[in-house]
Amino acid sequence: MSREALIEAHDWFYNQRGFVWMPDVERLGKLEDWEILRGDEGPFYGDCEDACLTIMNRLLEDDVDSVIVRCATEVCPRYKLFDHAVLAVPVDGRWYYSDNRYPRHPGASRLPGYIFYDHVTIENIRGKGKPELFK
Repeated sequence: MSREALIEAHDWFYNQRGFVWMPDVERLGKLEDWEILRGDEGPFYGDCEDACLTIMNRLLEDDVDSVIVRCATEVCPRYKLFDHAVLAVPVDGRWYYSDNRYPRHPGASRLPGYIFYDHVTIENIRGKGKPELFK
C-alpha cells in the first residue's frame, strides 16, 4: 500500500500537475527555503526539498510515513556532505524513493551513485528532534 501511495503521489506531482525545478535564490531571493508547494493550476516551481515536502504532505493525508533523505549525487562538491534531497518511504524493510531527477521512475528501490547522509522526519520539520543518519 505504501509503495503504491508513493507512486500515485509521485505521478500526481510530476505528471498530472507538472514540476519545474527552480532554485530558491531565483524563485524567492533566499539561499535556502523549504516550502510545501501549493496552488490549484499549472505546474509547481521549486527545488528538490520543496518537491519532497509537497509529496510528503500528500502522503500524510493517506497516513503514509515518509522521510526526506539528504544525499550526495555524482556532482556533489567534495567539500559538501550532500547536495540533493529525495523522498523515501519504508515498506517491509526496503526503501522506495521519489526523486525529482528521475520523474519517470516513481517508487524506485535504488538510486545508483547516490550516497545517503541523513533523513528528516515530519517530527523534525515540526521542530521535534534532529535529523538522523540514514541507514
